[in-house]
Amino acid sequence: MEWIYDGEYIKVNFNLKHTDVNFPTVDHKISIVYGFKNNTPPEEISKIENLCITKRKINSSKSHNIESDFIIKKDQS
Repeated sequence: MEWIYDGEYIKVNFNLKHTDVNFPTVDHKISIVYGFKNNTPPEEISKIENLCITKRKINSSKSHNIESDFIIKKDQS
């Protein structure tokens, strides 16, 4: 499992309250919604290689996007 999106070391963020926007969460690089809409097999979506750890606020802002679309949109803002 990787730590991605903003390149910031966030292991220390586990000391925060679990509701804090910077608390680490597990994210699907290819979202479950995207996979469902695009007929991606559940086995692909559930692979550990499809998971990463990121901050709660990043996971929320990524929403149903896939990793590459999210990174492109984030870079453009």
